Amino acid sequence: MNTTVPNIPCHSAPLISAGLAFASMIARQQKRLCLALLTLGVTLAVTDRAAAQEDGKVYIIRNKSTEKVLTPDRDGGLLIQEPEPVKPKKAQYRQWKLLKEGEFFKIVNVGSGKMLMSPSKETGAQIVLEGADGKGARLWSFTARGAKHFTIESRRGGLFMDVANNDASNGNPVIQYSLNDRGASRANQLWELIPVP
Repeated sequence: MNTTVPNIPCHSAPLISAGLAFASMIARQQKRLCLALLTLGVTLAVTDRAAAQEDGKVYIIRNKSTEKVLTPDRDGGLLIQEPEPVKPKKAQYRQWKLLKEGEFFKIVNVGSGKMLMSPSKETGAQIVLEGADGKGARLWSFTARGAKHFTIESRRGGLFMDVANNDASNGNPVIQYSLNDRGASRANQLWELIPVP
């Protein structure tokens, strides 16, 4: 018994070939798009982080937990927290200029011209403001902790800027303390740098 296989032209072959070529092109475009978005994301992250601590720029420094800002006390020698000012005359005392020195920054009060300084290597000591050059005692580093907050660490003793007892009261001291790694409970060590126009 003879079996004849009909000779049917495969009109779908060009379509399959075109489809594979199109799919390959789409895959290449998706890869390029992903790489572009990744590069853009990294660039934006670096730019945003760098802008948060620019040399010579003035900032308000606000605590994440208490939402109060850094300011000198009434005598101008100790660091405390207060609400953001309403009166323009007080505004400059809530503002801080960052001056880069190597890998660190000096943090200078705009109103008084005094620098934030670590008074010692003692845990719990209140941070002070001085006009004199205290070498390593007046140098600080910023480490990003999330999208917009930083820890601020003293070069002198490796201790971190901290709202004492996580107390939101006006005038509460700002001290230096060891790093608190217990998640949300360390919010009193997290600071936002708000640029002053």
